[in-house]
Amino acid sequence: MNATRAISLSASKPTNTQGVSADHMFDRFQEDILGTCVQFYLRRADSGTRFSGTISKRKSGGFGFAQIGHNSFGVQRRPKDIRRDSLDQFVLIEQKSGISCVVHNGTETNLVTGDLYLLDAARPCDIQNGGKSAQHSVLHLPRESMPQRFGPMLAGGLKVAATDSTGLAMRSILRKIEKADDPDYSPFGDAFYSLFGAHLAERRTQAPTGLNLDQALVSQAMGIIRQHYRDRKLA
Repeated sequence: MNATRAISLSASKPTNTQGVSADHMFDRFQEDILGTCVQFYLRRADSGTRFSGTISKRKSGGFGFAQIGHNSFGVQRRPKDIRRDSLDQFVLIEQKSGISCVVHNGTETNLVTGDLYLLDAARPCDIQNGGKSAQHSVLHLPRESMPQRFGPMLAGGLKVAATDSTGLAMRSILRKIEKADDPDYSPFGDAFYSLFGAHLAERRTQAPTGLNLDQALVSQAMGIIRQHYRDRKLA
């Protein structure tokens, strides 16, 4: 039977797994991610796979980022995990490497490098790596600020493909926010929300990807980028 551990999704420091046993690495990975905001259930791969994992956490530009990599079978957020932490937020996952399959909100979605996926932490989900190495960048988005921006358009299970023009712009802006010196503010925060809202509006109208975006939102995002593009600290 595969061993399992209850874990959370981010941590305050990288996990160093050199020079320790596979079981110790698995346990340490669990310990290093305790006390964080979204709780998951870690599922070990089969006995022939030596576990490895890294995790780190950073606040930058007013956003909380977590970088997570591991080769477990996957992680689940079950109803009892939701009841245990009682946290009501959205989680934006960027697939940094590897391939994952997300089962969430009644849909099954494959993720490849560069894909973005919006997860509703108030609903169960299953993120499967199949025992293969995969890395994710995780952005926590408190729910209370989201309906004011996006209204009823917002729901978990949204994928933004790596090849989507809006997704390319969103990932570029996220990189700029991650590099911000100020942990509490980045001028690119509004640009990110504007592009995200444009993608939601596009999906609502079922327009072809990259066309007929909400022009007011896109113009706002591009205005912010033009205003700050010469600032080397934000480049």
